[in-house]
Amino acid sequence: MGFLDLLLFPVYVALFYFLFRARRNRYDDPVLKYYHKQAFWIKVIAVVPFTLFNAVLSPGDSFLLYYTESANISHLILKDFSNIKWLYLPSIDFDQSLLKNPLNLGYLRSENNYMIVRITSVLSYLALHKYVILNLFFSMISFSGVWRLYRFFYEQYPHLHKQFAIAILYLPTFVFWSAGILKDPICTGAIGWITYALYEIFYKKEEPGIKCGDHTDLWLPVICN
Repeated sequence: MGFLDLLLFPVYVALFYFLFRARRNRYDDPVLKYYHKQAFWIKVIAVVPFTLFNAVLSPGDSFLLYYTESANISHLILKDFSNIKWLYLPSIDFDQSLLKNPLNLGYLRSENNYMIVRITSVLSYLALHKYVILNLFFSMISFSGVWRLYRFFYEQYPHLHKQFAIAILYLPTFVFWSAGILKDPICTGAIGWITYALYEIFYKKEEPGIKCGDHTDLWLPVICN
């Protein structure tokens, strides 16, 4: 990480902190407040070792493939706006001659890989093309969904709040590999959101006392008939 990265990282952390704190303040349950705050800081801290590991100690797909090629595409768009087509065309249509790193030849023909490059290319404008900041964005995407997954289990078995926190929020490998530019943060975030959304649609709206529109502490709307 360069000097500018070190300068910008706490600024972005503060922005995310105030965003998530605004959501946390709407919880009445002190248990949820406690774990939400802890889980947020764990996800933030995990970004640092993830960045060092993937950019310095053992460069891999996160840095050499996803970050390198997404930065390349975002810069191509800045040079010529017609290159925005690379954000929506199928991966098979991507011009391999435009690759920044020739060693990545063939990897972006996979739609799974190319989707991460698309997402990172868009986020790179918000993150000022800084690798550590992009890792923070991905970590927060994961956190938003993982927290929903924790809430799903907690609302079923509130007496097991500590066990669920260890298994979902604190598990080292789970935290580390969802703290940067990889498929894992998108998958873990999506699993949490989808699980909680289905819970909202098919279960919570049927509970006594819950009315249509009574979902001020939720990010996803309750679908009412």
